Amino acid sequence: VNTMLNISKIETGNVELNIETFDLSQKVVSTFLGFEQLISKKKIEIAGMEDLTPAVIHGDSAMIDQVIYNLTDNAVKFTNEGGKITINTATDKKYVYLAITNTGKGIPEKDLKKVFDRFYKVDESRSTDTKSTGLGLFLIKSILNLHNGTITVESEQNNFTRFTVKLPK
Repeated sequence: VNTMLNISKIETGNVELNIETFDLSQKVVSTFLGFEQLISKKKIEIAGMEDLTPAVIHGDSAMIDQVIYNLTDNAVKFTNEGGKITINTATDKKYVYLAITNTGKGIPEKDLKKVFDRFYKVDESRSTDTKSTGLGLFLIKSILNLHNGTITVESEQNNFTRFTVKLPK
């Protein structure tokens, strides 16, 4: 319900951004700590945390929290038991980048362009993810659009999926 309300606010232009300066890397670490029990239960290896460098941006902290939470939730949910999630941040003169890569089934090539569409769910995920509404990635894309950011996806079936966020500094 909250996701639907947030999407509605964004689409109708009834959302005010509360812009502040914060470190994206710290938010990533905090979010992953919140998933610690599930990560441990699935025996997922987390890589890259120790190499995260400060990635300071100006944006709506609560909205960016939602982006990181949804990406982390998907990564943990769709990583195979005993699999691996790798987190990377990088910066250049204009942008901050966040990439979250997970091992697992991956996303079929035919579905890659559709994963950010409202209510779209990859067929295989429907049976394994009964709680999904198909709105998480759509919400992420909408939030990033508000921040003049982007998100891309790469995947190789039965190998990995990588979501890369690009946000202006």
